[in-house]
Amino acid sequence: MTANSHVTISIPDAYYEPIFIVGPGRSGSTLLRAMLNGHSQLDISKESYLITALRNVWCKNMTRQQIELFALRLRLFPRPPEVALVDYLGWDHEQLCSTLWQMRDKEWRDVVVAIFTRRTSELGKTYWGNKTPDYGLRLPAIIEIFPRSKILFLVRDGRDVTLSYLACDWGPDSFFNGAEYWRRQLEAYQNFCDLYPDAKIILVKYEDLTSDPEKTLHSICRFLDIPFEHDMLSYHENLSSHFSPDAQFAHHQLLKKPTRPNRNYRWKKEVSERDRAIFQGICAPLLEFAGYETENLKLSQLFWSLYAKLRYSLHRLKKSSQETMKWYCSKL
Repeated sequence: MTANSHVTISIPDAYYEPIFIVGPGRSGSTLLRAMLNGHSQLDISKESYLITALRNVWCKNMTRQQIELFALRLRLFPRPPEVALVDYLGWDHEQLCSTLWQMRDKEWRDVVVAIFTRRTSELGKTYWGNKTPDYGLRLPAIIEIFPRSKILFLVRDGRDVTLSYLACDWGPDSFFNGAEYWRRQLEAYQNFCDLYPDAKIILVKYEDLTSDPEKTLHSICRFLDIPFEHDMLSYHENLSSHFSPDAQFAHHQLLKKPTRPNRNYRWKKEVSERDRAIFQGICAPLLEFAGYETENLKLSQLFWSLYAKLRYSLHRLKKSSQETMKWYCSKL
């Protein structure tokens, strides 16, 4: 970190109004990111995790050695072997260390803005954002860091979410676990809206995005207070300028084609009656809250629905007991 490598950092006020795409995974967040990146004013980056993960790691007035170590730690996000976020954003190690050193007396939000908006500035865009589905479970932390942020909570029928995860090699591996995961995300959304009634957040349904993308994007643009642009609909023609090699992952191949509503509600044909009953037993109120269909269960399905409810209740009780014991032990 030499003196000559230092640059003057000037941060536009608009950069303190980031856009976050959050919600259950496998719900079209990468699709929505691709669409928004087609807008002349928006630059939405891939998964980061670091905004909340390193919030309490950053300290003011760190030494040069601590800055070096912090910069190296940034390279671990989102997760190896994916392309490091700082590489995608255009940082080399020396430039990153130099900028962090200049910002050693700044708050974490200022550091985050400086890291994320390097690419935004180079593209000549006005607003930056980030697509990290798991931030849906950390919305209070996001809003405390960026009180003026705008949040797009993307939701998809949880039975299709689980079906999609079962085709991957990570994430929920059963309909019970998928229901638990989806319920946790939707409850986090409800709790956040109750705790932060003035927060700028909107619920976007994957099914609306794929069946009528133009209408849905018009609604999103009104929420973001920007004009609609038709280039957002041709996202599949310009992927390389907005995506790192991560976009070549098998589970992102559909991005190369226009949206297809025929992939909506696959669970009706592809999920067994048993698994549908298990999911509904755990998530019926939230399915109705999000505007999704619930079934009139057959007599043969009622057992599995009741089984799922009981198992989930015991799971929650066990988790609550563990958290209580952990808190009690910390006070000893």
